[in-house]
Amino acid sequence: MRHFFNLLSHAWANLLASLGTTTLAIVLFTLAFPVVTFVVTVFYLYKRHPPETLRAYIKGSFTPTAIGFMVGVFFLSILFGWNIVRTVYDDHQGLVGINQTLQTANAGLTGEATDLKHQIGELKNNKSSQPPPRPAPATIHNVDLEFRLVCSLRDPTRLPPDLTFAILEDPHGTYVEGAIGKSYLIPITKVAYKRTEDEGKASMTFRYELPANSDLIGQPFSRLSSYDKLAINAWGTNGDDFTECNYYEVTFRVNGEDVYKTTASTVKILELKKSITADFRFRHLKLPQ
Repeated sequence: MRHFFNLLSHAWANLLASLGTTTLAIVLFTLAFPVVTFVVTVFYLYKRHPPETLRAYIKGSFTPTAIGFMVGVFFLSILFGWNIVRTVYDDHQGLVGINQTLQTANAGLTGEATDLKHQIGELKNNKSSQPPPRPAPATIHNVDLEFRLVCSLRDPTRLPPDLTFAILEDPHGTYVEGAIGKSYLIPITKVAYKRTEDEGKASMTFRYELPANSDLIGQPFSRLSSYDKLAINAWGTNGDDFTECNYYEVTFRVNGEDVYKTTASTVKILELKKSITADFRFRHLKLPQ
C-alpha cells in the first residue's frame, strides 16, 4: 500500500509539472471556482428576487454548474491517469538503465579479476623458478637490561622509599666491554623496593637501555659477540640502607628477545655512601641466526 501511495504522489507531482501549476491553483480555479460562483449567484438572487424565482434559478443552474465541475474533474482524471502510466514507464526505464550500467560494471570487474588471477599465476611461476632470497641479518633496534638484587636491610624494620628520580654518582657505570671497546647503557632512574619472604631482606630491580646515539643501534646481532664483559652499577643500593647483597639475576634483551640470562649468589658487602657494581662474563649469547 505504501508503494501505491508513493506512485500516486509522484504521478501528481508530474501532473503539476506538466501543467506548470500547483495543487492550490487546481483546487481554486478548477474545482472551487464554479462551486463558489454558483453559491454567490444564488445568494445574490435570494436577496433581489422572490423565493419562487430563486428556486427556479437553482433548478435551472444546478445542472450546468455540475456539468462544468465534472468536466474539469474529468480532464484532471485523464491527465492524472496519463501521468500514472508515465511515472510507471519512467521508473521502468530508470531501472533498465541502472541494470544495464551494473551489468557493464560487473563485466568490467570480471575482466579485471581474470587479469589479476593471470598476473598472480605468473608471479607464482616466476617466484617458484627463482632461488629464495637470503634473509637480511637481524639488526639491533633497542636493548633492555634488567638487574634484580636481593639485599639485607641495615634496619630490618625500615624499607627505603621508592625512587623516581636520582642524580647518579657514576652515570657510565653500566656497559658491555670487549676488544672493540665499551658500549654504555643508561639507567632508567626509577626503582621500587619490596620485602622478600626472608626476614630483613628486600628485592629491587634496576633497568637500563641503550642511549639514542649508541653505536650498537643498527648493527647486526653478531656485533654483541665482540663483547665478553658486562658491568652493572646498582645505583639505588648503598651502605646507608643495606649491609650486603647476596642474590643477582640478570636479563639482557635485544629487540624484546632474551639473549643473555644469568643468576649468581655471591655476597657483596656494601660500604656507606657507595653503590655496588657487579661484573659478569658476557658469553654464550642466544643470538638469532
